[in-house]
Amino acid sequence: MMRRASTRMGVCRALFVIVWMATLLGMTAAQAEAHAFLESSDPAASAVLPTSPQTVILRFTEPLETSYSRAELFDQAGAEIPGAVSTIGPEPRTMTVSMPSGLANGTYSLVWRTLSTVDGHTAQGYVPFTIGTQADVRVATTPVQETTAGAAPEWLLPVARWLALLGLAAVAAIWPVWLFVVRPAISPAWQLGPKLTRRVRGYAIGAFAFSLLANVVALVVQAMAISGPGDLLNGLTTTLGQTRYGTWWLVRVGVLLVYAAVLLGAAWWW
Repeated sequence: MMRRASTRMGVCRALFVIVWMATLLGMTAAQAEAHAFLESSDPAASAVLPTSPQTVILRFTEPLETSYSRAELFDQAGAEIPGAVSTIGPEPRTMTVSMPSGLANGTYSLVWRTLSTVDGHTAQGYVPFTIGTQADVRVATTPVQETTAGAAPEWLLPVARWLALLGLAAVAAIWPVWLFVVRPAISPAWQLGPKLTRRVRGYAIGAFAFSLLANVVALVVQAMAISGPGDLLNGLTTTLGQTRYGTWWLVRVGVLLVYAAVLLGAAWWW
């Protein structure tokens, strides 16, 4: 009976750890999937306007970082038309584009790119519109969206972030696994305690090192997505100083270092 109760308690403790870790990863993963996508525009996409608009208003799903986010105007042949000036405001999620005067009848594309201040993700797209009448509508050449020279491939950003989350999961599991699973399991055989605690301490050191390295890699990949490797310092400055992702990265790494100092210096290891 005692053995069954002990087994049942061990299973309950393990389930508690699994649920706790799944909740942690689920919350952080949900935050990592957001982008500043286009929500609406004025005029709307594919609108036919009798005269050239003085301004175009683009509204996005998240607040925009000002130094990276902008819009450019292209004609139906895919050639850029100078004179379009984009500014962020009056709301953080709104981009206002002042259009050049004297635009001839025809189809145009307003190409936008954004950097979300919430998660640091970039996004791109375009809004087509026509000046004149339905007779002026043309099949426009798809604008070549700007890419940062030498930027990291798109798949690398989510991989880097998931590695950082995996490192945090490994670190977060140390204390509950030790407290609720390992230590109660070895209490009947106390002779194994010193040897096992040394092994667990080695695992903890490895977990902290991996987590810190993974977070640094995620930050560098994020900066490369903004500015490319040729201007990495500017990308790091923008990410850390002007995005919520950068703010939480600093907080996360600070907490990680404090947590490491507390756990590795705690007496319960011995």
